[in-house]
Amino acid sequence: MPEFVFRKLIKISKINRPFVKILPDHWHIKEAGRKGAFARNLIYGNPATPDGRAMGGKTTCNKFSLDPELAKKIGFRIRKDIYRPGKSCELAELIGILLGDGGITDYQVKITQNRETDKDYSPYIIRLFKHLFGLDSTVRDDAREKTRDIIVSSVSLVEYLLEMGLKNGNKISKQVDIPSWVKTSNKFKKACLRGLIDTDGSFYVDRHKIKNKYYFNPGLIFTAYSSPLFLSVKRIFVSLGYHPTSGKRNLYLRKEDEIMRYFQEIKSSNPKHITKFRGFLKEYRGRQFN
Repeated sequence: MPEFVFRKLIKISKINRPFVKILPDHWHIKEAGRKGAFARNLIYGNPATPDGRAMGGKTTCNKFSLDPELAKKIGFRIRKDIYRPGKSCELAELIGILLGDGGITDYQVKITQNRETDKDYSPYIIRLFKHLFGLDSTVRDDAREKTRDIIVSSVSLVEYLLEMGLKNGNKISKQVDIPSWVKTSNKFKKACLRGLIDTDGSFYVDRHKIKNKYYFNPGLIFTAYSSPLFLSVKRIFVSLGYHPTSGKRNLYLRKEDEIMRYFQEIKSSNPKHITKFRGFLKEYRGRQFN
């Protein structure tokens, strides 16, 4: 207690003054700080060590997991719970999309598209993420670059996709390939091909002239800068009964009957490919396509 209070109490009580030790102001701060630091380290770990910082981070995450509203209020992001689907055609198709236009970092998954030509394809991809993992996507448009990014931020999603055989980082330098489980089933192969062609492929009409007569032939082209991916796509086409031809980076389907079969059998989820194909049938063949 303060000395002046002690003196008043002695005077009021009329007792002999006992022996006392008078301490300087703030004498307790150093000792209280030492005890406080000791108690804090027991809970959160020593912040001066990697183990201590890891322990503190886990404790903080647990605290905010129990109180999501507090975490949201102060801007702290906690790991999102996700569905962990089994192997399926939808998952195989999304893997094809990611191998084509996707990118994976330590914290998020991003698919970059042409904001004009792929604008009707974006909602389909967003629905895939929601249906497979229960996750919402963020869409960011860049008007100058004419690109659209579909972004899903989730460490749990990244970990799951890596478990499924994808790789994070630069796809070209890591020479990515189709996961082995996709190649075990024809239905998985077709779904993955659909995702790959819808992103890194294109339908086109080859116009050429022979003896003053014009001919119009449909074609599919797929481009890959990863050699393992290029070879896998070629082998899958062959295993499904197609006859692709190839250049250094490009793979082609040129036979009209195989183009027809592709759109009937493998199909497309990208409206721009379907529109182009239907336009070809209507203008050059007078056929109906469902």
